[in-house]
Amino acid sequence: MTFMGGIIDLDGQPLSPDALRTLELCAANANGELSVWWDRHIAFACASHEGEQLLAHRKTGDLDSPVAVLCWNGRLDNGEELRSQTGYERPPTNADADLVLAAYEKWGSSW
Repeated sequence: MTFMGGIIDLDGQPLSPDALRTLELCAANANGELSVWWDRHIAFACASHEGEQLLAHRKTGDLDSPVAVLCWNGRLDNGEELRSQTGYERPPTNADADLVLAAYEKWGSSW
């Protein structure tokens, strides 16, 4: 089983520890490694029983710039081609989520 979920406080208030714990409890049913990302009023969590990393995130510039976050549960058949075209080095985890995020950062939604 795979879990992907998120919580957004639309008022912009910081998420409580209870909200983050709720994501962790929901993801526990996937019986897999949990990846969580949060920043003030928004959080994403992913877990896969297959052990694959499903969550990729990073700052896109300085501290005030937006953060790119991707929850991925898919099959990537052209990974080597994307690595070549994006110039993205293979991360230690070799996760498809990181590569797809790099392609999105390079080409946006047009690719």
